[in-house]
Amino acid sequence: MVCLTLVLGACGHSYFGKGYLEKPAEKVVSDSIWMDEGLVFIRARVNGVEGNFLIDNGFSSSGMDAAFMKKCQLKFKGQSGATDANNQKVSLAKGKVRDIEIAGFHFKKTKAYQIDTKVFFPCYSVDGVIGASIINKANWHFNFKAKKLRISTEPFELDGQKIPAIYYSNNRAGLPLRIKGIEVNCRVDLGMSAAMKLRMRDFKTALQGEEAKFILGSTSISVGGLAKPDTVIETKEAFPIYNGDEKLEEPTQIRLQKKIKYPATVGMGYLKRYELVINTDNSEYILKPQSKSAAEVKGYSAGLYHKKGQVVLVATTMGSSYSLPLEVGDTVNSINGLSADSIMDICDLKSALQKHKKQEDSLSLEIKGKGRIILPFEEPIYLAIP
Repeated sequence: MVCLTLVLGACGHSYFGKGYLEKPAEKVVSDSIWMDEGLVFIRARVNGVEGNFLIDNGFSSSGMDAAFMKKCQLKFKGQSGATDANNQKVSLAKGKVRDIEIAGFHFKKTKAYQIDTKVFFPCYSVDGVIGASIINKANWHFNFKAKKLRISTEPFELDGQKIPAIYYSNNRAGLPLRIKGIEVNCRVDLGMSAAMKLRMRDFKTALQGEEAKFILGSTSISVGGLAKPDTVIETKEAFPIYNGDEKLEEPTQIRLQKKIKYPATVGMGYLKRYELVINTDNSEYILKPQSKSAAEVKGYSAGLYHKKGQVVLVATTMGSSYSLPLEVGDTVNSINGLSADSIMDICDLKSALQKHKKQEDSLSLEIKGKGRIILPFEEPIYLAIP
């Protein structure tokens, strides 16, 4: 594991009833979307200024990048505490946005936070987040395969599996699902690139004996920055998911984590396999199978990150036969002969690693104070969950 999963999290204050959708000229509109890092993006206009936005109903309000706010002549005077996807506390400026327009739908007086999108999208131009405070005011039809989005003032019809949605005071949506025999209100997070995250204390017993990959360290990044080190367990097998007695079409691999806020969260790694309808007015989600997503199997058994001018080790994999005693926090002096001093930022690092990954090269890392280690591009090592 080298490229870290990007997760944009929910801020924990309720703005469900704030702002409104201005009556549009048309009941249904269409627009294009695009996918990057497994997440969904769209063009939107804020006070008439166009920008690129992540669609993320795991973000309970909406978010505006500080640099983009200057273009829109936006200033937020309020301040509020919030909790990001990694359950880390942050303090953010907050305020109202006069007008956010998507394909002719105008969302007025929407509450939003000021964020720094470069923290979690350092290599892309992302101007903000279309969050639950907007998504919960209309009905949405995503066709990820066709890269199309429709928005409507009335619920959509789709020949798929209907799941009732539960809406919480912090704008988050939950789906009543059953996984490994355990009933759970599973939060929906379109800003999470993983498929299914489950809290370890709630599900570990049900998964005992299953084969899994064990990762120690930081594997995600959110508004508050890189996640604190955690133990992450990723199952080899994909398990069925149920809504009541109805089995969903697609099974999913599971990621168990200790330091997460909710018992279960489903993200884009799973939902992108479907044509997806969010009927806010009917409090329902509709899933129509669209494409099967093959799990990425091969990779590297350590995670690297660029931090404070250095390349550092942020994650290791249990069971790997490292020739050196690797530890989270180790400094990397070079990668395949390339000096870490010449890697200027996380984008340089990602580019270098993607090149080696594409060619399935081994990584030769020179670790400060320890020596050289070879990381092959290989199948993961699976251990039984105790």
